[in-house]
Amino acid sequence: MYRLCFLLFMFGSICACAQSANPFMNDANGRPLYLRTTYIADGSPYLYEEYAFAEITSSNGTLYPNVRVKVDLVDKLVIYITESGDEMIATTPIRQVRFHNFISSGVAQGAVVLEGSDGSVNSPGGKIYQVLESGKAKLLKELTVTFSDNKRYGEATVTRVFTRKETYFGLFDGPPGLKKLERNKSSLVDFFPTMKNEVTAYIEAQKLKCKSEEDLIVVFRYYNSI
Repeated sequence: MYRLCFLLFMFGSICACAQSANPFMNDANGRPLYLRTTYIADGSPYLYEEYAFAEITSSNGTLYPNVRVKVDLVDKLVIYITESGDEMIATTPIRQVRFHNFISSGVAQGAVVLEGSDGSVNSPGGKIYQVLESGKAKLLKELTVTFSDNKRYGEATVTRVFTRKETYFGLFDGPPGLKKLERNKSSLVDFFPTMKNEVTAYIEAQKLKCKSEEDLIVVFRYYNSI
């Protein structure tokens, strides 16, 4: 037990040092986060409810490792914690957020990379994509959260219900550019017009149904390898 406590203490100390020494705290522009919650939340506006360590790449290409952040998918905000523990909303344009492996709500999460539709994750009114596979073609998952407020008759408190939606897209640098993908074989094959036969043969050989995110990743990974 003593050894476990010591290791946890050391890990916490290392993370704290990494956070306090990070130049992002000096370079980033931000404004304080003021939460005025007047409702009961059903669901969450955040990608992950907890703060997690991530690599932040600013719009000018500067990379900042080990910044504790969380991402608001409703208002397209990147929120970080300062050395003094204050919660701040980053106003500096952020090109990419790359989360490390971590545990959220008791579930292990793999590395997650976020990018914005116009080159900035925290662009007001923009779109946030999770990069599932990259190369000659990118597989993107658009992450959106909407909400509705419900107030039952005779109740004083509003319940805000957050609903998350995931939409898949393929992206080429050239034509067809960004194209929405349905999770089926025909939509996936049509995205690769010059390699239709090869992609079709691969899908059939691997017995893929193309209905899961994992299958989409496998097909894009195959295309990027040839």
